[in-house]
Amino acid sequence: MGVPATPTLYTFDGTGGPPMSSDWLPGYGGFLNRWERLSDEGVPDSVAGSGYAHDYWNTLYPADQEVWCRIVRRPSGDENTFGLYLRTVDITGTTPDAYALRYRRHTSATDEFEFLRIDDNVGTVIGATVTQNISDGDWILIRAIGTTFYIFIDTGSGWT
Repeated sequence: MGVPATPTLYTFDGTGGPPMSSDWLPGYGGFLNRWERLSDEGVPDSVAGSGYAHDYWNTLYPADQEVWCRIVRRPSGDENTFGLYLRTVDITGTTPDAYALRYRRHTSATDEFEFLRIDDNVGTVIGATVTQNISDGDWILIRAIGTTFYIFIDTGSGWT
């Protein structure tokens, strides 16, 4: 199976928001900051200015899923994070369930990726924390097929 194996849902073309479109709803843990489109990029809401944003695509999907993104601009602040979520349940409530790949930026050490299972809004790291710096233009993908999860990164030399 190729990487990525699913079609693109949203390209972030243009400028506008938040919200980026009516297909995006606020989610995860009650965060109020939203994503917006700015010069053909998806960015956290510049008015709120926190650097954090949590929206989700308002469509149900089958159990086999993948989520992927291109890093246009790597987070700049120490401990800034972003996450790719799949198999979400009750994502807008106070007790969401999901799986997530969380990235954490470190300014004085190698960046980290953690794979989490979230039950009733409590995250548990599954497996080892992976240290890997990312750069502008890198691609990240998480895939769930049955009970197996795959994590891929493309730093310009192909998916690994």
